[in-house]
Amino acid sequence: MLTQEELNKIALKHYNNELEIIDPWDRELGHKQNCLRIYRYNNYAIKCIHLGLDENHIHLDTIKNGYNITKDLDHPGIIKSHGFFSNNTIAFTVYDYIGKTFKDMLDVLSNEQKNNIMDQIKDAIHYLWENEITHYDLTSRNVLLRSNLEPVIIDFQVAKKMKQPLQFENCIDMTNEKIHVQNCCGICWSVNFHILKEEVWKKA
Repeated sequence: MLTQEELNKIALKHYNNELEIIDPWDRELGHKQNCLRIYRYNNYAIKCIHLGLDENHIHLDTIKNGYNITKDLDHPGIIKSHGFFSNNTIAFTVYDYIGKTFKDMLDVLSNEQKNNIMDQIKDAIHYLWENEITHYDLTSRNVLLRSNLEPVIIDFQVAKKMKQPLQFENCIDMTNEKIHVQNCCGICWSVNFHILKEEVWKKA
């Protein structure tokens, strides 16, 4: 976890325009070009929201939620968060910098590689369920690939911590071609793995 001094240093570099923009992220939810950006700083990715526009404040809670959900998780398939910073003008969360998205790589991956990646994603989802967390936005653009093609699930802004333990095996049958999602504990009705699977193999 980064210290407050280290977070302040990143904030200063942002104000001095010394951070490399890797994604303006203006494609979602009508975000304006200057609303939410992702920067790179050394081995970190900085997801930053600019609070100068009044309407941007509604996204602050989702940024904080992404940090709060991931800060205590410890799994190679789940993005690691290293700190959260906010003041009157910006708020940002610091994550590991990984690389390209699964979506960017779909056209160049073999079927064997895709199967291996999906198996690892399945394991990461299982870990989330053991920690009573559902992601709710699992798509190929929210999975990054390390240089060795190990997947890392990102974007936990709309993820939720469940109030009751989840019985993973009773909710999803991932051995069949179709993924069966049931109403688990009366509260969990979607993990989106089936959507991701359809998206991946549509590109095959």
